[in-house]
Amino acid sequence: METIENTWTKVKFQGRKAFIPYIVAGYPEPALCAELIRLLAREGDILEIGVPFSDPIADGPTIQEAGQIALSHGMSLRTIMRFLDEVRLPTNTPVVLMSYFNPIYRYGIRSFAEDLLGVGVSGVIIPDLPPEEAGAWVSEARDKEIATIFLVAPTSTEERIRQVGTVSRGFVYYVSTTGITGNKVGELGEIKGQVNKIREITRLPVAVGFGISSPSEAKSIASVSDGVVVGSALIRTIKRAFAEGGRGMEEVSDFLTSLRNAMS
Repeated sequence: METIENTWTKVKFQGRKAFIPYIVAGYPEPALCAELIRLLAREGDILEIGVPFSDPIADGPTIQEAGQIALSHGMSLRTIMRFLDEVRLPTNTPVVLMSYFNPIYRYGIRSFAEDLLGVGVSGVIIPDLPPEEAGAWVSEARDKEIATIFLVAPTSTEERIRQVGTVSRGFVYYVSTTGITGNKVGELGEIKGQVNKIREITRLPVAVGFGISSPSEAKSIASVSDGVVVGSALIRTIKRAFAEGGRGMEEVSDFLTSLRNAMS
């Protein structure tokens, strides 16, 4: 499995920014999701896969709906591990799993870290685990060379950014706007200022997500960051593409290509 760090090095050498698509594991149904994961891994530089959760705090309505559908297909953290093992994740695109901490805690943090390594996952994002409470998990993750990516918000203080920069591996995820996923993307000048502040504190790459829904927005965010995460807009495209009259995988592929081309 190509490491996250190697991917950032490659992207920087090629003079471009990293494209990070997001999908909910098991959406719209497991077999189709497996095909979509392979497509996203080909089109993206890093692939983010969300673990559906019954009580999300950061997910907007689009991702919440996708999560509920995935849960109805029986997708739990343990079934997702088996699912990812069967999918056989691509070796040249790092995969980051995004999960709330409760399922991880119930799974057992040591077992979780071991199993991530076994299915080829390179990193995790745990949005409700603050860095000052993450010591036990970070220790297990580093022992297995699993990167933990922490979030920085527009409201984060310099002290919090410094904490995040110290414990994060792989990259820092900057949330473009306060609130939930799928909101309107934040103001570009403010995003640029915050990304520059993060760069003054840590040498880690900074990827920006939340609210990026079009090629023009992806282009703007790429101009001030190291990478762009697209989630809710991609989920909406998948829903439309496989509805009656949609063009299925071709429509999803076209959307991914439009985002990549805008960022190049």
